[in-house]
Amino acid sequence: MEESIKEALKIVGISRNEIAVLLDLIKHPKASAQEVSKRANIYRANAYEALRRLKKRGLIDETKENNSTFFRAKSPESLLEYVNQQKREIEKVIPLIKKIKAEEVSKEAVFISHGLNSFRDVHFELLKIGKPIYTYNVTSNVVNLLGQGFLDEYHRKRIQKKIKIEILFNKETGRLKYLNSKPFTEAKYLYGLNEKSNESVVTTIICGDFVYVLIYESPYTSIKIESKRVAESFYSVFKSFWEIAKKPIIDNKKFADDKNQQLSL
Repeated sequence: MEESIKEALKIVGISRNEIAVLLDLIKHPKASAQEVSKRANIYRANAYEALRRLKKRGLIDETKENNSTFFRAKSPESLLEYVNQQKREIEKVIPLIKKIKAEEVSKEAVFISHGLNSFRDVHFELLKIGKPIYTYNVTSNVVNLLGQGFLDEYHRKRIQKKIKIEILFNKETGRLKYLNSKPFTEAKYLYGLNEKSNESVVTTIICGDFVYVLIYESPYTSIKIESKRVAESFYSVFKSFWEIAKKPIIDNKKFADDKNQQLSL
């Protein structure tokens, strides 16, 4: 019978020494630590520790009589109260455990689409995400590919939603001054970088936990990466360049030549 009691007490987290002390107090309703230690056959220091922990669990009482300390086991129902208290404590932290799990197991996925419509879909997604947009390596023929009307409407909605965008060019261009004239928009360029190189056909966009890689060359391809850690890594690289990039000083003639070019990613 005692073995089944011991197994049940172990299940609810009561240690071997605590079980030995508790059973001894149940058999002997009033006892000193020394008496318990001797009968339970455990060291006195271990007996004192077990008594302290049992008292903390609410399973025994401590009394003073004639300058001596005695211990008594509470009623068996105190075990149920102890278990119920544990249950209540666990119920309190379950929402926190779920939150930690949700944070640790973040979703990661990669999607590949083809065609110019996939580029338009990316712009719609950026509006839905509603977070700041960081983009670099913008191709100059994006207006021709996506359409002036589409980009006008996209940027109108972006500005209406107060979504900030930071655009980084590898080269100085007349479009920079036009971009910087718009609200919630800032554009820079990396002075002296790739001045003689061919223009990149790959545009990268970071927004929230997403990274979009748009390849503006046939076959037109968009790669969507959903990953918080990947997005953070791309953003870190972007910001390191952004901090050393320059805002342009463009003469009026150059700006006038580019004035009709539309705001684009």
